[in-house]
Amino acid sequence: MELLQGDEVLYDSDISVGYSSQVDSEIDIEGIINNFNQPLNNRPWINVDANGYVRPHQIQPFTEPTGMARRLPIDATPLDYFELLITNPQTDQTLISLLVEETNRYANNLLRQQQAHQPNSRISNWTRTNEDEMKAFLGLLLATGIVKKPTLESYWNESNKTWLINTPGFTNVMRRNRFQNILQCLHCNNNENAVPRGQEGYDPIHKIRPVLNLLNETFSHHYRLGRDVTVDESLVGFKGRNHLVQYMPAKKSHRWGPKFFLLAESDTGYVHQLRLYAGKSQNQRNPQGVTFDIVVDLLQPHFNKYHHVTLDNFFCSPSLCHHLYQNGMYCTGTVRVFRKGMPPSFRNIQIAKGEMTVRQQGPLMAVAYNDRRLVKFLSTFATPV
Repeated sequence: MELLQGDEVLYDSDISVGYSSQVDSEIDIEGIINNFNQPLNNRPWINVDANGYVRPHQIQPFTEPTGMARRLPIDATPLDYFELLITNPQTDQTLISLLVEETNRYANNLLRQQQAHQPNSRISNWTRTNEDEMKAFLGLLLATGIVKKPTLESYWNESNKTWLINTPGFTNVMRRNRFQNILQCLHCNNNENAVPRGQEGYDPIHKIRPVLNLLNETFSHHYRLGRDVTVDESLVGFKGRNHLVQYMPAKKSHRWGPKFFLLAESDTGYVHQLRLYAGKSQNQRNPQGVTFDIVVDLLQPHFNKYHHVTLDNFFCSPSLCHHLYQNGMYCTGTVRVFRKGMPPSFRNIQIAKGEMTVRQQGPLMAVAYNDRRLVKFLSTFATPV
């Protein structure tokens, strides 16, 4: 790509060099050309014509198999698909069996530790649970999210005074005391294996780590992603007291709750991998930032397959786009103008409505355009028009 008359060459250090045919003798042309031999994110940003834009690299075809790795029978029920996605393909352990094992373990430990509990307490009547009962428990738990009532006990209310809003189905499935017993003892991991806070190997999400590992294993094993994927964040609504709860006022559906980072297929929305955000680790010293590490961690198994990932401005940056390109993955995303490595001229740029400005840095294109508002994005895949 040649430098046109009047184009600006903008470096990451915020130095600009104007190129004009009238001042050729005053510019170190050889020095500018040598910059193109530097790493991609250190090359100059070059002003290019949007209408005559030619992509400086060839888009490699995506040839990977896609869709379900295993097809269920045509008459398969939603429950069949649910059980498929909660069963570890390597060990045949299911989410249900994991919950049963750890819930019984915790209940036994609780009984041993509370020898002095009152005779009439619910836990004194504990009996081991099994997979059928755990399925019934989870079904009732899901039903409480559909049928809204003020208290947990009110789902089992059989008073004649509240006959109009009674839910006898809950009583038919499980007694209230038994439900509360299982809820009190519900566990996903062995507490005896937890590393204390402050020691090496401490895991802030130790209690649910086996569930996350199982779901990530099954989600990725049973489905192969198409070319277009996305990495985004999702908040699970929860207002209880927990160190994982985040507050995000910009979210419309939920503003409080644990935050997940997701790798999903753009066409179907299928979640292929998920990471629970547990706060910035004290050992993280990557100058690229936490979001860089999250995106690379989610996408690394898919490097050199020529996927196209879409990001929002929470994740996207020039360094990330270059890193993904060098590892066989294309990227498009909106970007914040003060990200390190962005063209300095984008910070205070003024563009008329319907117009755009394009800069190129190796394979990476930066575009600022004004539609209803001024938007900036980066891409190693798209073209300006």
